[in-house]
Amino acid sequence: MASLAGLPQTAAKLLADFIAQLEQLDVEIPERRYVASTPIPVWDGEQLTVSLSGMSQGQPGAGFGGTFHPSALNQFAQFAVQIVRKVSVLQADGPFRSTIPTGDEINADGLVTMGDAAALWTAAARLHFTYAEGMPGTGFEVGPLQTVGPEGGLAGVRLLLSLTVD
Repeated sequence: MASLAGLPQTAAKLLADFIAQLEQLDVEIPERRYVASTPIPVWDGEQLTVSLSGMSQGQPGAGFGGTFHPSALNQFAQFAVQIVRKVSVLQADGPFRSTIPTGDEINADGLVTMGDAAALWTAAARLHFTYAEGMPGTGFEVGPLQTVGPEGGLAGVRLLLSLTVD
């Protein structure tokens, strides 16, 4: 089970576990892989990141807005796992000329993004089924997953994972 004091170690373990799972799935992983300070990508190149997205009281998948008795505090941390890749964009070839990406280029980018989405989801499910991030009975919610970007010729997918924190 993740601990409040061990959030940095949990993020680092998630990153290592996702790298291992994505390699098993034969996904080409960007060379830049790191624990990020926020779930908003640094739009400066391809990357695989893990960051803290937030914390709340309750159980993963069942946040609770009421008041817990201090001896029964339940809480969870939500982490964002992201893959960001280069995508085709409008190219300014000069002051009066631009090149628009072809449909085939845009299609190829879309297929890669969807493949990354499927791979992140599969990797998370494998980690959940093998209790890689906790013991049986530990809260672990996979999702939601959404696309991010495009920004500066980059786009990607972000998967949110919620883990019980003691």
